[in-house]
Amino acid sequence: MPTYRVYPLDFDGNIIGSGQRAKWDTDRDARVFALMVQAAGGSFEIWRDTIKVFPLTSARSGYTVFKSSIDLAGKPPPFVGA
Repeated sequence: MPTYRVYPLDFDGNIIGSGQRAKWDTDRDARVFALMVQAAGGSFEIWRDTIKVFPLTSARSGYTVFKSSIDLAGKPPPFVGA
């Protein structure tokens, strides 16, 4: 199970602090959690090592990409100590 880091963002989209560690089975599970939290007003990024998992950005357009096929019935994982 990979370890991810969830970084809160300020109003300008800059990362604040060192982030919080979390574990998901897959990147897709991390994105499901992210969409649920984002719907509640959260602004953040999720990274697995050096790979940005959320939000997904189109390299060509620079716009954030959301996939509507994600199942929002997923359960958020327990956070682990920082």
